[in-house]
Amino acid sequence: MAGIYGEYIQDIGIILEEHWKTIGEPLEDIIKSTAGNSSNA
Repeated sequence: MAGIYGEYIQDIGIILEEHWKTIGEPLEDIIKSTAGNSSNA
């Protein structure tokens, strides 16, 4: 049971890592630009 659960967690990690490359990086740029704008205001 624990082995199956461990593999499941590992799969989620791989999926998140793949999505981060396509979603997370642009999202990070948006957050940085938003934070920059708010600090200038």
